[in-house]
Amino acid sequence: MRFNVKNAHWLSDRVRDKILQTEKNRINKDGDLVISSTKTRTQKGNFEDALAKLQEIIDAASYVPPPPSEEQKKKIANMAVIGEQKRLKSKKVLSDKKAFRRSKNSWD
Repeated sequence: MRFNVKNAHWLSDRVRDKILQTEKNRINKDGDLVISSTKTRTQKGNFEDALAKLQEIIDAASYVPPPPSEEQKKKIANMAVIGEQKRLKSKKVLSDKKAFRRSKNSWD
């Protein structure tokens, strides 16, 4: 089954771009999304399976995650602060190690 994503104007631009990005290996240069199925022995069954696959692709592309809650925002901010502290601490340890190498006490 072929579905022309570029000419599907009933899809929003965001959904169309997401499909073009995620399914780029299955889209030919004409903009057709090629979906195949050999699940059943009948052409009708395979066509229905291909339609179901197309519906899953469109649903996945149109999904918008909910915004984070206040608790999640606090947790993310806290993790960012902890990560910054770890980064600065490792930089300080490395700086002290190099400073010790440069000092005259290190030659003894």
